[in-house]
Amino acid sequence: MIEARAFPGWESFGAMIAHFRFVRDHHEHVARIAVVTDAPTGDIAEHLVSHFVSAEVRHFPAGQIEARRLSHTR
Repeated sequence: MIEARAFPGWESFGAMIAHFRFVRDHHEHVARIAVVTDAPTGDIAEHLVSHFVSAEVRHFPAGQIEARRLSHTR
């Protein structure tokens, strides 16, 4: 679960590349991703990220962490 009021970005281009490499090397170990934010990037993340990872990606408005946990517990 990713909770962020806004997308903070990366400190540098190198940090962004390191993050992408981490995702590339580990995404197969994650089945579901919940992006909890009111930032517009939440909708973008749900649609864009699903093209690059095997996980189910869903966007939820901020403040719905507990509802998210309870509705998708397996």
